[in-house]
Amino acid sequence: MQVETNGEKPTARSVFSTVGIGKYIFIYGGEIDPSDLGHLGAGKFSGDVYALDTDTLVWKRWMDSGDHPGPRGWCAFASGRRDGQEGMLVYGGNTPSNDRLGDIFFFTPLVEI
Repeated sequence: MQVETNGEKPTARSVFSTVGIGKYIFIYGGEIDPSDLGHLGAGKFSGDVYALDTDTLVWKRWMDSGDHPGPRGWCAFASGRRDGQEGMLVYGGNTPSNDRLGDIFFFTPLVEI
């Protein structure tokens, strides 16, 4: 069954990451404009983060509270806790210049969990 949502919805995308934290489902990154080269080239990637409140079904665009890994797709994404705060761990992925990444970022949402 398709679910109707409201708010500031993310644009259509592929190869994004998603994770649930509390009542929120977060999506991060992804390819928003595919490459004409298919898998031989990277398209345009997003660095946006959106959160869907599963109680109200309202989307909000999330602004991060620190370092941001930037636009990417095909990355690993998990919830975690650092210094007592819930957040998201992003590992690796692919950049808009088609580089493979091996970096790790932890960032925290500015929404009430």
